[in-house]
Amino acid sequence: MRSSITAHHQAQIVLVHQHLPALADHRLIEYDPRSQTIRYRGSTASEAFLKY
Repeated sequence: MRSSITAHHQAQIVLVHQHLPALADHRLIEYDPRSQTIRYRGSTASEAFLKY
């Protein structure tokens, strides 16, 4: 029996291991991988960017 990774599971892996840490490195979010907690702390620069 072969196991397969669904598109949803693959997207989750990429999000957790690549995108969330990158957003945290740029201080757009706070991310705690142990508790899987994500906090968004708005700023004027990110709010202006999100309008576009």
